[in-house]
Amino acid sequence: MLANATLDEKWLPLIQRFVGGGGSLWITAGDRINPRAYGSVLRELLPGRYTATRMEERPVSLQSKTLPELAQAKVRGRTPIAEASLDAVVTARFSDGAPALVEHRYRSGRVAMFATTLDDAWTDLPYQPVFVPFVLDTLIRLAGRTEHSVEPYSPVSLPGSTSSQRIQVVTPTGRTVDLAEADRVSFRDTGEIGAYRVLVNGVHGARFAFVVDAPSGESDLVTKGTPEPQAGPEAAVSDGSQGVEQPLAPWLLLLVVALLFADLWLRQIRRR
Repeated sequence: MLANATLDEKWLPLIQRFVGGGGSLWITAGDRINPRAYGSVLRELLPGRYTATRMEERPVSLQSKTLPELAQAKVRGRTPIAEASLDAVVTARFSDGAPALVEHRYRSGRVAMFATTLDDAWTDLPYQPVFVPFVLDTLIRLAGRTEHSVEPYSPVSLPGSTSSQRIQVVTPTGRTVDLAEADRVSFRDTGEIGAYRVLVNGVHGARFAFVVDAPSGESDLVTKGTPEPQAGPEAAVSDGSQGVEQPLAPWLLLLVVALLFADLWLRQIRRR
């Protein structure tokens, strides 16, 4: 992620290698963004072109079909995005129709450009309830997650090893599994939750990597209501004690009367 970051020409090969190999990049605007530098350094990597930053006299809002709650956020400054690439997709706009979030695919990876800040420098978006869903929704798209995610212990079809190509799978816990020699291998050792890396002759093969998701039932956040209290040993003891409980006031009064009589009796003895 490049959040309001300055750029250096030496970064270009590293970024291209990362995104081209299947990585994702999210770029957000800010007061340190130099539109010319981004246009010259990142070039074809971007889904659009940043133009001159401007501050709004009247705040504009954000609009999205998938997250209509974005309209609650107000934006005071932005670095507009122009000349979107042919394959670019605008996933959010400003209230005046200008692109706010633009995304596209670059080789095996994905790149997104946001026309304002992700912190509170130019917008109150971080203080809105929709902020976390907005970030999560963007990251899921950049990660390329689909509804056909791998479930635990489900088989995954992978290329097998050959005499000149050794294929290995690295599980989320770091365990390495060698694949047999074959055109395709049905990899079934998917009991661990998390990201699996596939090594081709010891080098990470990004296009073969996959993720095993936890069962959806473990993430069911639907409110079930307040659970009813269960009767246990403590409850039984409590109920039993309430059954024999007696008021203390009469006993305290009797104690006070007894102390008064004792005091009078002691005084009589001293007088004798």
